[in-house]
Amino acid sequence: MHRRCRRLAFAVFVAGSMATCAEAADDPARAEARIARHIIYTSVDIASMSRFLSLGWRYALDDGIDDDGWIFSAALGGGRYRYETDNVIGRTVNGAAGIGDVAVGRQWIGAKSGGAVLVGLTNELHLLTPDDPGNSAGGYRFGGKLQIEGWAKPAPRFFVAGAVALSSTNYGYGVSVRAGYRVAGEIEIGPRFAAHGNRNYGEVRVGVGVEGFRLRKAIFGIAAGGSFTADRAGLYARVTSYRKF
Repeated sequence: MHRRCRRLAFAVFVAGSMATCAEAADDPARAEARIARHIIYTSVDIASMSRFLSLGWRYALDDGIDDDGWIFSAALGGGRYRYETDNVIGRTVNGAAGIGDVAVGRQWIGAKSGGAVLVGLTNELHLLTPDDPGNSAGGYRFGGKLQIEGWAKPAPRFFVAGAVALSSTNYGYGVSVRAGYRVAGEIEIGPRFAAHGNRNYGEVRVGVGVEGFRLRKAIFGIAAGGSFTADRAGLYARVTSYRKF
């Protein structure tokens, strides 16, 4: 069975949105951040058979990044992965991937809930060694993307957030849901769930995250848990950060 790794697209499409939508919305320093129009977010993703980095930027075209209005986003990412297949001698394929996307959308921010919808363009490059003729993800792909985000704070210390991303490149998809309870200061802890893949590959992640560690003006978080595909179970760890200015 082919193991086509699509974690990179998920990291840029979905996890980046969680930093901008859920973490920033739940920031106690909201009053200070209302004048900010930019947010930069990063992620480092390590799993059993992949390593990925991503960097994203979101800009408020109207007022502040925490206000209603039109937004622009851009993201870059890259990394390495491997999988096993019967299509090549030795069965192991090593892959290197890069992705970039841009999108425009609108966000709605309320006192206890909010969301955003973004539409844009995405492109991916996957280099496989040795070449795997059975992997449709290999080579360069260009297409469109749709991303929907939402969050809510049903109680002062509790929040839930989610994001859904769809891409026309190999019919990629990503879903992420998270919840958090603020235990002290800005520190919150809660469960994490994610599912992502394409027409040839699928992965589900279940874990726990702790976020809200402040270093100067940046906010950091870490999550870890189990990673599951049709033929393999493993572990993952993820470090994220964001900063508004």
